[in-house]
Amino acid sequence: PEKKDQKYGVGIVFQIEGDNQLVVRGFVPNAAAAHSELIQEGDVLIAVDRVDISTLSSGDIAKLMYGSVGTEVSLVFARFSSDFHEVTAEDDTLNIGNSGIPKLWSKGNTPRNEVPKASGQQKMLQYEVTLARGPVVPM
Repeated sequence: PEKKDQKYGVGIVFQIEGDNQLVVRGFVPNAAAAHSELIQEGDVLIAVDRVDISTLSSGDIAKLMYGSVGTEVSLVFARFSSDFHEVTAEDDTLNIGNSGIPKLWSKGNTPRNEVPKASGQQKMLQYEVTLARGPVVPM
């Protein structure tokens, strides 16, 4: 039975690495994040509900991440890679309609609404995903 004041997350397993960065290292099976096709292991969490977490303690970040069942949390991640390639809205392999998005970035065949930032040979892409907090979803 669920407690009325029980707090839930979205099922991401983080590891603190480097300069106090929260890096995605796994997912709780059948939780909201496990069903997201956007979040990947190695992505770095940079904001929760539009709050920059770079100076927050892990306890303060947890307070932002956890909430009542069914409520949503917005997470911004960064991904570093040298194998991203640019595609434009005119690319006939994408069916994005007239979204007003000037460019999409993609890895493989999956278009991403991400903002690229060059960093030497590596590129950093930032993306935002909104997930519902809650218990593990049965299969």
